[in-house]
Amino acid sequence: PSLLQGCTVAEMASSLLESLVRGSEPADRILLQDSVEQSGRLLLKCFVCHCMHRYSAVHVFLFDAHPSGWLRGLPAGVQERLNIHNGFSDPLGWNGSPGAVLATSGVESYLKTVGVASSEAVGVASSEAVGVASSEAVVVVDSLSTLLLNQSVAQVCRLLHQLARHSSILIGLLHGDMHEDHVISQLSHVMSTNIQVKSVEPELATEYHGKSSVTHQKKSGKVITKAEWYSIAGDWSITSTEAAAVATHSEHSGAEEHPDPAANLTFNLSLSAREREARAKVVLPYTYNTRKKVEHLQVGAGRIFYQPDDADDFDESDPDDDLDI
Repeated sequence: PSLLQGCTVAEMASSLLESLVRGSEPADRILLQDSVEQSGRLLLKCFVCHCMHRYSAVHVFLFDAHPSGWLRGLPAGVQERLNIHNGFSDPLGWNGSPGAVLATSGVESYLKTVGVASSEAVGVASSEAVGVASSEAVVVVDSLSTLLLNQSVAQVCRLLHQLARHSSILIGLLHGDMHEDHVISQLSHVMSTNIQVKSVEPELATEYHGKSSVTHQKKSGKVITKAEWYSIAGDWSITSTEAAAVATHSEHSGAEEHPDPAANLTFNLSLSAREREARAKVVLPYTYNTRKKVEHLQVGAGRIFYQPDDADDFDESDPDDDLDI
């Protein structure tokens, strides 16, 4: 039976990752970390498909994959509406490829691409152009790791700050196992939501595509951290379940499969009912039981026992004790 059958509707509705993908929980700067064991590109495409239903323009900058391969599997309507910037074929812009604007010219060239003359001209540009470039646009970078190969961490963080100012949602894919901890920490500080994907156990591979560890900062400033299993369907809909609930149902389902370690022993480790009763009646020597309380704490029945010794029989008039008085 499916592990999802044991989860309640309330647990399913409160899934943080699912709310972030669908947009019911606002998140404007999302950092998606993956590794060689678990790719995050499938989850990234899921984000893109859901953003297409809510925003007028989605710009995808590709540095790790060719557009033809990256678009494979996406719905035809999504492929037609996406604004793909090919930075894979010419990542450093040596051949003048427009897809390498982020890696070479920065945000200024990106704003020209989407309809704004320059970063300084945003304030005087037409409202329609500014709307497309900022309030209605989604920017996706696949991946930030390629940018970090040719730029410093400070330059990439500055680039992310500028992109966040001129877009509604910024999503960046990062190959976490390629970078040191301080690099990941600086990039995580720039983004408001950090999603780290991990591989699933073999027994859960048929139910889920991966495990996510989500750290999300809400608009109020509250920080939420959750670990969830996620599954992506063929129509790019996502379902996520808290990892604690999955572990509980997995333990219940596999409880009968584990043998009893004390089943085939030549000696008995358990106690019978009579043995447990006898053990309960044993009075330990270091315990302060009721009998000792009665003996030592009787009110009004105190007695003083005194046994004099030789030193106590001292007479000042006969200090040598040689007189028979």
